Amino acid sequence: MATKRHSNDDEIPPGKAGGNVAQSIVELLSATSSGLIFWSRHPFEVAAEVQLRVRSSILPENAREPSMCDWVTKRGFVVLCKPCRRSSGAVGFQVSVLFVSAVAAAQPRVAAPPPTFDLDPERIRRLSGLN
Repeated sequence: MATKRHSNDDEIPPGKAGGNVAQSIVELLSATSSGLIFWSRHPFEVAAEVQLRVRSSILPENAREPSMCDWVTKRGFVVLCKPCRRSSGAVGFQVSVLFVSAVAAAQPRVAAPPPTFDLDPERIRRLSGLN
């Protein structure tokens, strides 16, 4: 579990009203092969698609992509955003993100329809050799 703080919010330009808001993660709480949980000073909309740039070393081995980069971009969906108060008194949000790859793996596979056969009795008799 990573607990390093990242606070370069001064470098991020403010977002437009009603548009996408630029945000940096304040603290990563946990990482699994299917997603991340982090603490944020700003709320995220549930079901919003997000892109997260994270160090590949914080991801479990089975969630890493075969690349030589120290940083990777992971896409996912916000599945939970609940308000919380830190022990320091700061008020923020605990945000859970499910990776797109985990969503795709969980979707049921649609079986192909069974093949249709031409059941013409005359054709069956000819193919079987029965005259």
